[in-house]
Amino acid sequence: MNEESKLYLDKVEEHTYQGRKLTAAHFQVFRSPNPIESVKGSHSLESCNGCKETHAYLIGFLKDGVDDFPNCCDKHKKLLNLSGFDKTKFEGIEKQLADKVMFCFHHFVNHLDGDDWFIEATDYYEYFLHSFGNMPKGHGEPFKMGFGIHAIEKLLRVYLDHYNGELSHLEVQTRVNRLIEIVKQSAKVEDFEPFDINVLTNTYEDWLKVFPFELSIFNHLEEKFKNIFPLLTGEKRYNKYLKSEFHIAHSKESLSSALFQITQSIIKSLNALKQFEKDELSEPEKRKLELIISQREMELAEISVYKTGSRPEYIRLLKKWFKGEKRFIDEITPILKEAEKKAKSNRPNRTDLAYLIYYLEQTKQLKTKNPFPSDKAWREIGEKHNKNWKNIQIVYNEISTKEEERLQDSRKKNLQYVLDSLLEGFPKAQALLEDELKKVY
Repeated sequence: MNEESKLYLDKVEEHTYQGRKLTAAHFQVFRSPNPIESVKGSHSLESCNGCKETHAYLIGFLKDGVDDFPNCCDKHKKLLNLSGFDKTKFEGIEKQLADKVMFCFHHFVNHLDGDDWFIEATDYYEYFLHSFGNMPKGHGEPFKMGFGIHAIEKLLRVYLDHYNGELSHLEVQTRVNRLIEIVKQSAKVEDFEPFDINVLTNTYEDWLKVFPFELSIFNHLEEKFKNIFPLLTGEKRYNKYLKSEFHIAHSKESLSSALFQITQSIIKSLNALKQFEKDELSEPEKRKLELIISQREMELAEISVYKTGSRPEYIRLLKKWFKGEKRFIDEITPILKEAEKKAKSNRPNRTDLAYLIYYLEQTKQLKTKNPFPSDKAWREIGEKHNKNWKNIQIVYNEISTKEEERLQDSRKKNLQYVLDSLLEGFPKAQALLEDELKKVY
């Protein structure tokens, strides 16, 4: 593309995010219009007399507007005082403007029957809009862009009435109406919301204040999320006509939606049920107290979020989660207490004994009448502890061959029980177990 651009420094602002100062420079941009290339297809200026006539009409209609520019309106008149503005760049561009309208219209209709019609239309339309250039704020819209947009909308409506392709009437009507809606939306320049770093950082910091990172199951995530700077969605898109890849920035709405999804993902993967399933739900009464305190802290933090006049959806989600967590803890606590009493009366279990044998054997402190690890030695161990020796042997074989199997989180309670209750009088085995616990806990 043969465009020319000039930057004008508008203002410099300082922002604070998580205690760090950030400086943002805001520029106004003047970018001159440039021609676009047509893409070959069955419908073109060469193949359609009606389009030739429309093209000629557009050139004639636009001529007066080009001659009057930039004295056509008060906003465009300001361009005369803009350093570097060159009116001669706009002289004689009425044909270029007419070309753009017809090329874009032809691209729409040439791809309308294809499976990739929508991506082809949106990529080329973005290319079409970009070609009009850019005016600094307060200097009017890019020259004749609004006219070009409305001209395409009218051409699409006429085309819909005369369509004779392979699509059903309903399908072609659906596709053309969708294109018209895209075109109409792009004409609403007053709806454009400029990128605002303050809006995004404030929205994200509100979430950080409300999310209950103080809960023990969540506090390991706090630093991770505090170090995120939420400007981009993480999505990228390549436009083959602009030959550019775009990183898509968040809007306030898309960031709010992303925060809801993050909240949902966290509470789905970390909750009392998941801990119970992994046998990690210890001290339920302490956990219940945590929930009560954290819920109150969230309610107080929520008050500051109300300054925007609306309640983020993630707050509704967290309130529902708190209610469900407390109900689950209430229901599971008496069952866990009973299970804990029963488990204590049944210790040591087969896993405890497998660990005991492993650490005694590793430190040469295991004493059996029969050579270990013969079946006779295992029978001897089973009889001593009144357990099925085969079950103890199976667990022993699992933990003795792989460290990650031996030290997995789900067996932490067994390791601690063996250390506290079974290895008294075996200092070497105790020291080995303590060293291994330090590796992972």
